[in-house]
Amino acid sequence: MSDLQKNLKEAIFNVMEQMFFFLPDEETAQGSPDIDVYIGITGDPQYLISLFFDKMLAGRMATNLLGMENFDLDDETVRKNLQEAANIIGGRFLLSFENSENRNVTLPSLDHSKIFPGSSPIEAVELTVSYDSCPLRAKIEVVK
Repeated sequence: MSDLQKNLKEAIFNVMEQMFFFLPDEETAQGSPDIDVYIGITGDPQYLISLFFDKMLAGRMATNLLGMENFDLDDETVRKNLQEAANIIGGRFLLSFENSENRNVTLPSLDHSKIFPGSSPIEAVELTVSYDSCPLRAKIEVVK
């Protein structure tokens, strides 16, 4: 596993446990995640982090964080919750870089093209984990 992949996995595990009270499943669940969220890490090179959440997991994350019942959640609340999760995951991932590097986290977005407009991926690594039998897929791309 590459260092980027390892550091992103640690950031995801940390946020999912401390913020949403989820521990990863022993085995990775199958399925196609429904909701995409993106965040970038500035610097040279730039990194684009893509997080793909299962809709059921996204709802559970929001209810755990906000203390609401599922029927009280609307799609906008779930999306904002996922953007906040991406922001914190990006921040945790940023901590894996040396302090001497001039890097920041971009604002999270539901639109891939708003993170680094006009950029192209050079290299990518992916990982999939699951929580409560729901997949969470992550991809980190080096972009130029």
